[in-house]
Amino acid sequence: DITEEDIIKKWKVNDVMVQDIPLVVENESIRSVFIKFQDTGYPFLPVVSDDRKILGIISFEEIKDIMLDDSCWDWLLASDIMGSVRDIIPENEALDEALNVMNQLYSEYLPVVNNIEDKTFKGIIDKRVVKQFVNKEMIAVAGHGAI
Repeated sequence: DITEEDIIKKWKVNDVMVQDIPLVVENESIRSVFIKFQDTGYPFLPVVSDDRKILGIISFEEIKDIMLDDSCWDWLLASDIMGSVRDIIPENEALDEALNVMNQLYSEYLPVVNNIEDKTFKGIIDKRVVKQFVNKEMIAVAGHGAI
């Protein structure tokens, strides 16, 4: 019988990462950032340079107080309020290793980059999405009787 662990071991992060995350450019206004948060269900947005290098993270939790004071929405920039990127996962990382890191960090989501040195943003790894991929594969395998 095939297990969830068997499926996870054969995948890399880029097999299951979410790529359609709205990006925030470092010189973007906070008004624009709020609009992007409305369009996503994620608790953070990556802040990137013009060439997609990840520079920081803006979390909804960190900016909710700014929402109450709209006088600064047009002149305050993403780079003014972004937090540092503490943890990233390279896209070619084995999925089981990435999930171990996420468990150690108690994190449901992490930014994915092309590699640790270059840090070009590629997407995010989301534990909920990984679970959906694994469940879909388990059903497919059960329907075929083999891997």
